Amino acid sequence: YAHNLALGNGFVYNLGERVMGTTTPLFTFLLGLVGSTGLDIPRAALAISLLASGFTAIVIYRLALTLRFTHWAVVPAVLFALWPRSVVAESCGMEAALFGLFVTGAVYFHTVRLPIYALAMGTLATLTRPEGLAMLGLLVIVNLYQSRERWIQILITPLFVLGPWLV
Repeated sequence: YAHNLALGNGFVYNLGERVMGTTTPLFTFLLGLVGSTGLDIPRAALAISLLASGFTAIVIYRLALTLRFTHWAVVPAVLFALWPRSVVAESCGMEAALFGLFVTGAVYFHTVRLPIYALAMGTLATLTRPEGLAMLGLLVIVNLYQSRERWIQILITPLFVLGPWLV
């Protein structure tokens, strides 16, 4: 998909078949964008995964500080970075690391009471993997419950991010 997108053929696996079958449209789009510059797509996938994993560790550290772990705030971030499943998932060049970053970012922004950012991260998680829709749905419900007067902002944020993809 990313190779065909980089060549300008669109989100297709087989040329001439206009069926978008990728379940990771945002990751595929990023790889296609990188591939269109002439860079190696598999290496770019690994680089994106490793960068996302590094940023996830930073977000986990910030979340631990927010939750008042004080001196121990680095422990969850280090555990994440060294956890055997994380190492495998983050170093295989798939979308899991990017998805994890968006989900962790959504939790962090919700915790620090920045609902628009949390909704944006939840929407990006949805574009990265379909199960991100569960996170986005929960964020919308919780934010609508907590501040009904901001319902337009709460609903418009995901639509603003999802709109271009739906069109």
